[in-house]
Amino acid sequence: MTKAPTRLRAITSKNASALRRAINRGYALACKIRLALDGAGWPLTGVEAEKQQLRGLAQYLYRYIPTSIVSLRPAQMWIDAAKGRRPRPTLTDADRFGWPTFADPQPLRAYVDSQVPRTTMTMVASRSLGSGPPTTLYGLDANSTAEEIAAYRAERLALWAKVHEVYAKYVEDAKAHGAEAGAALRAAGKHVRGDIRVIIFDLFSHVPAMRVVTFLQNAPPGWGLESELLLAADPLVPNLINEALPQLQWVQSQNTIDKAKAEMDSAFREAMNGTFAALDAAVQGGGQIIKAAAETTFAVAKDLGAGAGNLLTGAGNALVYLPIGLAVLGVGATAIYFATRKDEAPRAAVA
Repeated sequence: MTKAPTRLRAITSKNASALRRAINRGYALACKIRLALDGAGWPLTGVEAEKQQLRGLAQYLYRYIPTSIVSLRPAQMWIDAAKGRRPRPTLTDADRFGWPTFADPQPLRAYVDSQVPRTTMTMVASRSLGSGPPTTLYGLDANSTAEEIAAYRAERLALWAKVHEVYAKYVEDAKAHGAEAGAALRAAGKHVRGDIRVIIFDLFSHVPAMRVVTFLQNAPPGWGLESELLLAADPLVPNLINEALPQLQWVQSQNTIDKAKAEMDSAFREAMNGTFAALDAAVQGGGQIIKAAAETTFAVAKDLGAGAGNLLTGAGNALVYLPIGLAVLGVGATAIYFATRKDEAPRAAVA
């Protein structure tokens, strides 16, 4: 199917959940497309399996959702911003039946929600997480000046930009050392994964609990395992940073995880399980929503073949090591910093 059906099927309470899952799944796959564009550039390579799945998902969704609500502009911006060969193609209506549909999932989600509304949540009247600072709404923190808040946010936005930079540089250097595009993208993602997890886990303590829940709802499924997906979900993380405050917002003490543990899927999942449990206590009516968010955070894309368990292989070549990027990411109550390795020579090997 490469054009919209003449008559849409009805969205009901029975199929709305399946449609939302399809949208979320499509968004996670589209994030891989954007990572490929940001890392390897145009033309788009190394993501053929993802493109094929996205075509199927788009065709499924357009049986229920009008194509008119989907703008091609976000996907076109991804293409135009990518490095590499020019001129670039101009997307047409036929391209909606593929990955461009999922570049911005919000119109799709809003349409389904307009037909079958979601459950609402509120903060509990009495905090059950012990003594500590009161929940702070967006804006100024009584314990911080506007200048301190601005500096706090600017520092974290700079860190997020640095992760983007390191990711793209890793892909570039990996390809220069002989890795094919898909292997380079997967290796770069694994390289920055621990740093992303440290940043996000720290931020969760510095925004209101409700804001953490909405972040989890809108994040690409599987980001707990392939945390580099968040790089392609911008402005999701920058928006979270721009609502963060220096003081703790809903927890009694600073929640941190060091990079060594953050790089271990099991340790990061354990840390996040603590966050999910605390959210369940802090958000009234959010139990099922938080449970669903916990499941999608660590969803495994089994239909992607190698998936998350085979990150460095591709076309018979295994990329063993490239010393580019972040050596240390320290997290404290007041500062996060990067230290970059400069004293090691590149080394690559093939298997």
